[in-house]
Amino acid sequence: MPLPPSSADLEWPPVEWRHVYSRYHEHSAWYSGNPNELASVYFAMGSRPQGFWRTNFDRFWARTPAPQTRLMLHEPIAAALATMNSELLFAEAPDFVIPDGEDADGKIQERLNELVAAESVVRTLSELAETVAALGGGFLRVVWNKDFEPDHPMLRSVDADAAIPDFQWGRLVGVTFWHVVEGSDYLGGTGLISDDKEVWRLLERHEPGYILTGLYKGTRTHLGSQMPLDSLGLMALPDPVVETQIDDLTAVYVPNVRPNRIFRGTPLGRSDYDGVEAEMDALDEAATSLMRALRLARARLIVAGGLLETQGKGKGAKFDLDQEVWEEAPTGIPSFGADNLITPSQFAIRADDHLKIIKAKVEQIIISAGYSSTSFGYDEPRRVPATATEIVNRERQSFLTRSKKIAYWTTPIEDILEALLEIDSIHFQPHAVARPRVDFADSIRDDAQQTATVVHTLRSAEAASAEVRVRMVHPKWSDAEVKAETERILAEGAAPVKPPDLNPMPMNVNGQPSDQPMDGARIGNFAPSPPEGE
Repeated sequence: MPLPPSSADLEWPPVEWRHVYSRYHEHSAWYSGNPNELASVYFAMGSRPQGFWRTNFDRFWARTPAPQTRLMLHEPIAAALATMNSELLFAEAPDFVIPDGEDADGKIQERLNELVAAESVVRTLSELAETVAALGGGFLRVVWNKDFEPDHPMLRSVDADAAIPDFQWGRLVGVTFWHVVEGSDYLGGTGLISDDKEVWRLLERHEPGYILTGLYKGTRTHLGSQMPLDSLGLMALPDPVVETQIDDLTAVYVPNVRPNRIFRGTPLGRSDYDGVEAEMDALDEAATSLMRALRLARARLIVAGGLLETQGKGKGAKFDLDQEVWEEAPTGIPSFGADNLITPSQFAIRADDHLKIIKAKVEQIIISAGYSSTSFGYDEPRRVPATATEIVNRERQSFLTRSKKIAYWTTPIEDILEALLEIDSIHFQPHAVARPRVDFADSIRDDAQQTATVVHTLRSAEAASAEVRVRMVHPKWSDAEVKAETERILAEGAAPVKPPDLNPMPMNVNGQPSDQPMDGARIGNFAPSPPEGE
């Protein structure tokens, strides 16, 4: 499929992606935490008489705030979920390894290490992991421009709301990336595009063997006409058609987790926010209610009119808290009693009730997103450090979710790194190419002393071979490394040991060498007792 044709009638994003992009827009607002964007999204959804999002009309963020409730507070739990996803996956950098037997001289591994370091691959993956959790998926792509970067190709991430993918049998076979380059309030993604401006979009189409680039001038809702790439004087633009000279696609799709509960039957990933939007909305309402109660409960004084000092005609009056002497109330003004010249007023805040609701909502959101509340610090602090086993038990749900997501991340990362090596070999530095392996770091490392104790016990009980023990201590070692270490251990264990001296020099009772030879009846320093009667 080539780039879209020039057409003033072609909606963008395409009409078949309208509901998907509406979902992206909603989740993007939660991820950003921008109250104005949240209010805009839900007010627009709720105002539709009959539509896909009609059920949102009574959401907290869909209401027009009254003057007395101007404050609408947002709790950034959505951003916390996205950050947690990134930390669980990439807080510790994974290893990118060329398997044994495919890199005899180590040149491929060396070049891969250079590319990973030059392009900050781990940082790119960590950044993408946040938006993948928020939007349900994301993309990685290989791009290059020798005028911009002459030494190596580049690996870049693209958010799901800036791409139109093509899937076949659940696999990505092509994708069109796009972003607004002129005519919007900010660049990238769906953008907040002004209605009174023409909109320029840059489209980049990735297909097996080709990358196509086009510049389009349209409106806020339509793609418009294709224009020459140099129309806006943009920097570092590629050629309209680039032959990759490889069979693999130079882009991959990374789903957060599947299946997608809303768009079932599609390869699209599921957002961590799916199904908890109403809970996050209720959390913001509870937090706002608490702050409103705090404002209403501020201490106030109701004072008699005689205690007010006039500011002049039409300027009202004031009460000076530091004034010590007051005149008697003038005639005609109702006088308060001596006991109620000043009446304090302060309402109860009901903070405990609000906090219980807030905590319950937060925990419900965390659990529904597939994490453990312990991962977010909702357990009592411990006075002694927890063991690895205790941590795993308390954060079991988070680790289960992490393991599930690693399965969705591994293959796309390996695919794109292989494509990166292929592009580098053809267009930059010739070298052999092999498919890398991604080894994610262990979230919880076992205590070294505990592991050593287990290995020693197994060895003493003769319940595990040397190879098994080596794999227990070094679970990420390759087969060749395990074999070499096993052979060294067996060689050390088989070292010749000096046999015991079968004819030791006899010793006397003082522990000194004796001149008398030792006979078969004498053992060590002791001689057998003489028979009774002798």
